[in-house]
Amino acid sequence: MADDSLLDNGLLTFLAEVAAGHRRFEEPGENYDPLALSRTASLRLGLPPPPDRKDPAFPLWNALASSRSHPGAQVPPFATIDTPTTGYNRLGLKGHMETSRNWSGAVISSPYRRRPFDFLIAAWEVPDFRKPSGKSAKAYACSTWIGFDGHRRVSRSLPQLGTVQQITLDEAGKETSIVKAWWQWWWKYTDGPHEYDPARFAVSVGDKIIASLFIIPRIGVLFNMTNVNTGGRIDSVLVAAPRPELEPRGLDAECVLERPKPFNDPTTNFVVPNFDPTAFQCYAFLSGATTSRDMRGGRVLRMVHLGWGGQMETIAAPIREGDRHFVTVRYCGV
Repeated sequence: MADDSLLDNGLLTFLAEVAAGHRRFEEPGENYDPLALSRTASLRLGLPPPPDRKDPAFPLWNALASSRSHPGAQVPPFATIDTPTTGYNRLGLKGHMETSRNWSGAVISSPYRRRPFDFLIAAWEVPDFRKPSGKSAKAYACSTWIGFDGHRRVSRSLPQLGTVQQITLDEAGKETSIVKAWWQWWWKYTDGPHEYDPARFAVSVGDKIIASLFIIPRIGVLFNMTNVNTGGRIDSVLVAAPRPELEPRGLDAECVLERPKPFNDPTTNFVVPNFDPTAFQCYAFLSGATTSRDMRGGRVLRMVHLGWGGQMETIAAPIREGDRHFVTVRYCGV
């Protein structure tokens, strides 16, 4: 979809000015109809272009686009994620299992370097989370997100978008829980994620989130997110690469539950809260395509840490059974 040969010079100029902060995206008119949007009209509104209507990702795009009409708009229904028994499909057993100190989920790779991914859209339900029994760290956190690249050692940067679930304990042991939405263009010298003010974009446990990233070559990455339960949405954000050489390659697309590194605690070695199973409904598009790929056949990521005596223990892992359209991550309670 991000093949810029399909975008006219006027639209490219407009998008470049938005990324530079000189212009804002257009507002939808009184008779706004997401189903009537053309590719050009979608991008001028700050939305990714629509997939094919028969594609399984279309209901997610339609819900995202519908939330663009006005604040508080109720999005149309789509296939919901309502059971922890859905999981990584059996075809995924053909994929490669990997271990990670801070990621758990799945990654798919573009089959062609000359035709990378450019559009990623996903839905997930914000998991309930609790302090692990018997642990005493001052902060526990996990983040649920989607992104491009960052998986390979040669990755230069990682644009990502998601929610973070955090528990903090004061000196008296009183717990405070909070959920926030955020976006980040990670690179070696990144200054941390950009969190959304909960007063402007409220997120709670159990809320269904739809998020998307769309790469526009030589201009930036378009971030979108809506809360299906509240109808709230973030302002569409078009972010230029931190440096020209950090433009995303789009060789990998992932859905991940992560242990954020800033929350590391040497006394516990990890600080992931005990979270409920988290199901991602995730679709990625190759550049120029209007039909998607799900996470079938991708690399499965298992989050681990070294326990006492140097034994490797699993913190979180995908459930490798169930419906083929979902990837469910389960806390393993080490």
